[in-house]
Amino acid sequence: MKERYLFKYMRRTLFLFVSFVMGMTLQAQQVLRVPRKEQDKWLKTLTEGGMRRWDNDFLKLDGSVVGCLISMNYVDGYKWGIQGITLGHIYRDCSRVEIRPRVMWAQDRHVWLGGGTLRYHITPSRYGYVELNGGKWTEDFDRNPVLTEAASSLISSLFGWNRVKLYERINAEFMGSIAMTGVSQFSGYFNWEQRALMENHRVHGLTKAKGDSNIPKNYIVEPHLLNLQTAPQQRWNLWTAGFQIDYVPGRKIHVLNDMDVETSSNLPTFSLRVDGGWNHPDADEVNRGFLSIDLSATYTFLPEGSPHVLKTYASLGGFPVHKDVDLMDFRHFDAGTFSWGENNERTGYAFNSRTLGDLLQFALLKNYELSTDCCWLEAHAEWNLGGQGLSQWIEKYGMHDYMQAHLVKVDGAPLHSELGYGIDMIKKLRLGIAVGLDDGKWDGVAFTFNAKL
Repeated sequence: MKERYLFKYMRRTLFLFVSFVMGMTLQAQQVLRVPRKEQDKWLKTLTEGGMRRWDNDFLKLDGSVVGCLISMNYVDGYKWGIQGITLGHIYRDCSRVEIRPRVMWAQDRHVWLGGGTLRYHITPSRYGYVELNGGKWTEDFDRNPVLTEAASSLISSLFGWNRVKLYERINAEFMGSIAMTGVSQFSGYFNWEQRALMENHRVHGLTKAKGDSNIPKNYIVEPHLLNLQTAPQQRWNLWTAGFQIDYVPGRKIHVLNDMDVETSSNLPTFSLRVDGGWNHPDADEVNRGFLSIDLSATYTFLPEGSPHVLKTYASLGGFPVHKDVDLMDFRHFDAGTFSWGENNERTGYAFNSRTLGDLLQFALLKNYELSTDCCWLEAHAEWNLGGQGLSQWIEKYGMHDYMQAHLVKVDGAPLHSELGYGIDMIKKLRLGIAVGLDDGKWDGVAFTFNAKL
């Protein structure tokens, strides 16, 4: 009965979303006179990533040309082909269309992987987009991971750090986002996918470093359920849909040029995210269904005339419906002592916690350790000491020190908390130390390294 109501709810949500976005898109006919975005030099584009344009046509690379042609993980081995490349055209009203193909040969699995994305960016004043994407790829169990795929590929190849675990995903998805008013943003998606558990097909990386097994370690899910050799079901289908509403009081939309738009606000941001999934099982399939609700708020305190900066984030939520939820659909938390790189795709129209840098990162948790399909509460804070501590001596060199506090509580696990201290070097590199507690008992100490490249 719950699954039937869930399906009807998702169907109505999809209909309203498509109608709303298409209606707003048809209104985007005005001609805007804004500066033209200047292209990057060829050397920068090929070595670091960038954009080249010819009148209203353009080419973008997410990273170096080497990273767009080669990548590596222990499930697929080395992959050869094209990825991270965008081709596009800009229209008179500054709307634009983009195509992102990716086709790669997985050397050790002996299979082709690929797919593509077709995205239409609505004219900047509407602050939104619609997108169709799909294909076959190996994905992280966490859909919003700390490490980008390029960064994970590099450190796996060099050091064997495959803490990120992967599964195979074949999908077709429609998604989009639109500014409903000046202070509110609506985003949504509707997706079909087929999932399959994977095992490592490669033993060593570039430097002969050996990777760990591809089985995520989670306090709820039994390891044998995520082991390809013993899993009762190796491939299954699922429909998923959801939406996110962001309330950003005081938001201002700034059209920087014919390709870039930014928003700003000196008030808190509040978000409501709802996700659901269901299937229509055959005789031999498991009946799956879930509904999750996530409420979050973030705020950066910038007292006038004070050098101190306080960043905060809090989230709470749960799964009112959870019937055989897959680990891919759990609520995940940022974990790891190491993070490297930024992903511009994750700093789009809807609020994304990745825009907060390492504020949400737990140094003493392992990937997926506390991921849950029950209830959760998490909170984070960072204080830029600004003129106190070491800052009074190192600020003239473009550096400052900071303190962080983190806590998370999920159903069935102890309250995990951490305190951290570090030094921020010219806003590109962070080095720090963190101590952790589980229900007030000593959990350990860890050094942290965070780079923004």
